[in-house]
Amino acid sequence: MTHEEFTDCLIERIEKRSTVSEFSQHHADRRAFPRTKVSVQTELHVGNTNTPMREQTSDLSLSGCYVKTMVTTPVGTNLDVDLWLGAEKVMIHAIVVTCYPQIGNGIQFLAMPRADRNRVRSFLESRSDSD
Repeated sequence: MTHEEFTDCLIERIEKRSTVSEFSQHHADRRAFPRTKVSVQTELHVGNTNTPMREQTSDLSLSGCYVKTMVTTPVGTNLDVDLWLGAEKVMIHAIVVTCYPQIGNGIQFLAMPRADRNRVRSFLESRSDSD
């Protein structure tokens, strides 16, 4: 490979990265619910393990959250998430949608009881009122 071919290859890779970033931004703009930057205690229950992983969110919405963790879970893993909103525990069935090793997981909420959904909504609304 010549120096010129190598340079062209690097430029092509950089252009692809910006395309991915633009795609990611476009995807973020299409979210069903806005994210709120908030640290909430979580317990992640993966599979049949008796011991939950206790972590913190970095953001939360009605449709998902991002959990900071050094021990990440693979994309596609189904799990149960317990969020602690003050003294109230909210239970959610979810799936891992992003995984950044030693950083965290993006989690999409699949199902939660109506009462818990209302608790999350109220919590998020109270956070946006204080901004």
